[in-house]
Amino acid sequence: MLPYEGIEEFVERIHRKISDKTGLEGDLVGIWYNAFVANACLRDDIVQYDDIKEYVQELLLFLDDDTTKNKEKYTNYINATLPSVLEIFEEKKLIDYQMIETGEMLPRLIGYNYLNDPEFYVPYRKKGDTEWSSRISRNTENKILINYLAKGYEFKENNLVEKILN
Repeated sequence: MLPYEGIEEFVERIHRKISDKTGLEGDLVGIWYNAFVANACLRDDIVQYDDIKEYVQELLLFLDDDTTKNKEKYTNYINATLPSVLEIFEEKKLIDYQMIETGEMLPRLIGYNYLNDPEFYVPYRKKGDTEWSSRISRNTENKILINYLAKGYEFKENNLVEKILN
């Protein structure tokens, strides 16, 4: 069971849009592409390999009915699968590579990012800041969070707080 009512439909809509925008299907959408989007840096869209691996492992453990939660099984799967996933994403022009300060080449998400899609998420920032520093799900049911954010933050979409709370 996912955390709140309506989340399954929300996730299904996101997955359909990812498929439409990228041509990806199945686990490439539900597991791998989500890992890239969820871990892409807000400022430059660079993704750390360890973040991808950890995200995929946590998702697979969450979905696994096996109560032993064998992490090694998933570590082997992730390490074996990631290179082909990177190749597919690069061929489809969903990622490229960028050198960071340490000289390491890391993947950078250049394809569709549902976190930047106003159909699903709304950017917000601290009042007085010039950069939109975070996002909130349009599907949120968490009125306590919305009330909290409304006191010190502003949303890119006008009247968002009133729409959610009323």
